[in-house]
Formats: sequence, structure tokens, C-alpha cells
Amino acid sequence: MYMQFEINSTITAYEPYKETIVYLPNITLCSLPNGTKDEINLAQGNVIIRTKEKVLQATDINRITSATNVDYVWIKKPNDFAFHGSVAEAGDSAFILEGYTNFSGGEYDDANKVGQVASSAQSINFYLITAKGAYATLQEAQTALAGLQLIYQLATPVEIPVQVSGTLVGYSSGTVYWEPMVADAGVYAGKMDILNTSLPIKRIEKLSKVDYATGVEYELDPAQAVISADKLSFTHPSLSNGDIVFFIYEYNNETTIPEMAVQYYDSRYVVKDTETGKFYKWNIVVANGQPSIELVEV
Repeated sequence: MYMQFEINSTITAYEPYKETIVYLPNITLCSLPNGTKDEINLAQGNVIIRTKEKVLQATDINRITSATNVDYVWIKKPNDFAFHGSVAEAGDSAFILEGYTNFSGGEYDDANKVGQVASSAQSINFYLITAKGAYATLQEAQTALAGLQLIYQLATPVEIPVQVSGTLVGYSSGTVYWEPMVADAGVYAGKMDILNTSLPIKRIEKLSKVDYATGVEYELDPAQAVISADKLSFTHPSLSNGDIVFFIYEYNNETTIPEMAVQYYDSRYVVKDTETGKFYKWNIVVANGQPSIELVEV
């Protein structure tokens, strides 16, 4: 039931809710303290990756104990880091090391800076400031820090073409929302595994199976699905081995909501092809006094 309340002498006609959905490809996008961020462009169908993730290896880690008030753990900078061997001021906010904060400025040999990590000036290393004697040996430091995630700014951004599912159609007084949802599909084999294991299931929004012989899609009750303890698969009483399954699920949003920039085409000058579903911008051109309509796909 929908109700509409208004204070007016004339009742406004009720307009039902309209919705269009676009599913983004399962690509992890990151941002850094210096404002560098990855970007997906739905209109152009591409992703621009400006950051990169690296898992620290023991061979990336060394240590120095010659300072007076603190010790330093040196971490080798990746070769494609934007500030590899460059000035510290430019690189101190161009990375994130899991569990630690970026250097806030001042002297390195300062016990108040313990837990901060800096892009060492004119060096091929980051260094993490630790308490004096925090690690008795290099091996101890390597054991403690190997496996941590480092996200850093790439020297050269990478552009990747992607296929976007759906078309985002705007309506008058509409609002654009981003929600942590994933569209997935697969073949049931005792359970239904998700494709992207970095996005574990929080809640199943929609679930259906497709009859292989007829192609008919049957909606199933997502509330009957039993999500596994590791959140990477689920079972359902109405699914059998070999069933083709389509589902949409919500994942735990452990990241910030992305910044969205929305551009739109005026519906007075953009039309949808009823056969292909493509959109075209039209305008009138005149040649030798004869008008014609020119279409450009958008």
C-alpha cells in the first residue's frame, strides 16, 4: 500500500516508484589519502586503475636499530610506485600500509611517531617507525609484517575496458544510490559458490533458477537459502545439482561509499532504439536546404 499526503487545494496525481539498476563489474576500487582514486566510467565502459595492492613478503622487509629513540623497519618500495626514489613530501600520503598510519611530519627519531610509516626521501624504501627493541631480530620483524597489505599509487595508471550490465535511466526528481550488491551466476553443485571470494555474502537479495531445456526462469525465495559459515556459498532446498542459478546478494561494505559524478542526456534529444536497446542523440542537419535527422550513439 502506498499513501501520499499533501497540503494543497488540488491533489497531485500519484506517480509510482520507478527504478533502474546497473551492476558494476566485480573490480575492487581503492583511494588514497592524497586524493588518488580508481575510477569506473559507465558511459565509456572502462575502469582507470590508479592504485595497486601488494602483499608484503619477508624479502621486502629489513630493519635498522642505529637511531637513538626508535627503531626502523625498512620496506622495499614497489618498482611501479609513483614516488619510487622520490621526495618524501610527495609520497607520504600516496600509500596505505594495513594497520599503520602515514607519517605526520617532523623528525623520524621520535618515540611519538611510533606506528607511523613514511616514504623515505630519495630512497627506494618506506620505513616504519617502531618502538626501541620492538623486534629483537630481523626474522622477528619479517614474521610480524609479512602478509600485510600495502596499497599504493601507480606511476602509470592502467585503463581496462569493462562490460556494464544494464542502463541507468534517470527520471524527474530521481536520486542515484550506490549499494554494495553483486549480480552472480553459476551451476549448482551441492552448493552455490560465489565468484568473487573477496566479497562475502551478507544477505541474498534475489534468487532464481533457469530451466535448461526451456529457458524459463523461476523465482525462488531467498529467505530459504542457507549461507555458509565462511559466507562464500549457500544452499537452497529448491535447488538441485546441475541447476543454472542467478542471484543477487549484498556484501559487507567495509569500504567508504564511492564518490559519484552523474552526467545525463536530455531525453528531448536522446532516444532509445526499440530493437537493440541502444541510445542515440539526435539533431537536425540541413544540406542544400533539405533537413535530415542525424543520430549519434551515446
